[in-house]
Amino acid sequence: MSKLWAPRTAWGTCVLAIAASAAAAQQVLPTGRTFSAPGFASGPAASGPPTQPVASAAAPAPHVSTLLAPSAGETPATPPATAATPSMRPAAVRSDQWSPEEIAVAKAQCNLKLKGLDAVVIPVEPFKQGGCGAPAAVQLVSIGKSPQVSLSPPPVLTCDMVAALGQWLKEGVQVAARNHLGAPVIRIDVMSAYSCRGAYGRAHNRLSEHARANALDIRSFIAANAAESALLADWGPTAREIRHQVAMAKAAAEREAAAKSVASAKPVTPPAGAVALATSPTAEPEKTTSVATGASSLGTLIEGVPGLRLPGPRQGEANSGYGLAVPSRLGGPKPTATVVGAPTAHARSLFLREIHASACRIFGTALGPEADAFHRNHFHVDMAARSLRNICE
Repeated sequence: MSKLWAPRTAWGTCVLAIAASAAAAQQVLPTGRTFSAPGFASGPAASGPPTQPVASAAAPAPHVSTLLAPSAGETPATPPATAATPSMRPAAVRSDQWSPEEIAVAKAQCNLKLKGLDAVVIPVEPFKQGGCGAPAAVQLVSIGKSPQVSLSPPPVLTCDMVAALGQWLKEGVQVAARNHLGAPVIRIDVMSAYSCRGAYGRAHNRLSEHARANALDIRSFIAANAAESALLADWGPTAREIRHQVAMAKAAAEREAAAKSVASAKPVTPPAGAVALATSPTAEPEKTTSVATGASSLGTLIEGVPGLRLPGPRQGEANSGYGLAVPSRLGGPKPTATVVGAPTAHARSLFLREIHASACRIFGTALGPEADAFHRNHFHVDMAARSLRNICE
């Protein structure tokens, strides 16, 4: 009997174990937790990914702590307050605006530059256009004292430029004006100041100092005696213009010499009529008409050319002041009025060249007519920082 019941007992034990497993599988598992029956090892992993709740596409993925339900007796965990923590990142500054720090520093430096300087300026609001602009620029109305030098039109400049202009006027311009023009400068004609553009004639057309309100272009200087010294009219010929004139004269001389060489190589046979006229003893000498300086001879006709009359009064006419006679001061065009004590063209040229040399000692860049064709009619001065030496051309 024991042998017959042994297999049945083992089979019954297996049946009871299977029933217990099925009962355990029907229990409700706690949300978010893994349950495993005591004494049972976990089975092999499923071939597909574990099934998870499908979140809405618009909703962000929740924190992992929200997926776990607390068991009995546990204190719920407090989620980190990341959303409520204020950001420590500074407020973003627009690319077309200066930061408050940049403006404050620039204004403080401007006040130091203008301290003790005789200048009439109008503060300009900070402005920025990409890489152009200035955080603390001013509009310069006049500068200096006894005399006060006005700028027309008033340019927008940095305070560094205003301070440099004051130094240049005091140490260079006014000294040269008294020596060569006979009077101090009272006005500067401005060609250009602030302009958001690239530099003329430079590699890759980099940003000009004009784009930073850090440069000034000057057309002319007017002295107290009304004498104007303009770069285009009074600088005089530049070195490149002189070289060009020499080259042109040399080429013309070479062409003339070549033409003479060709002409001398060919024999010239005079016309038959000309030879007979020269050798004929009966040929009458050619009549010539001499032009006298008197008014009576000026009204005569040239012999052999009917109807042609030299300029001058006719018989019985008064001298009008035109022609070869001495002009009359009673009528006709008057001589051009000249400024009493006005400097000569040579003096104006010396003045411009001397103040250009003094500008090279003060500004980071000083360009004039000798630099290139772009600067033939004006001075360009700026306060660009130079690592090695100032640019003087």
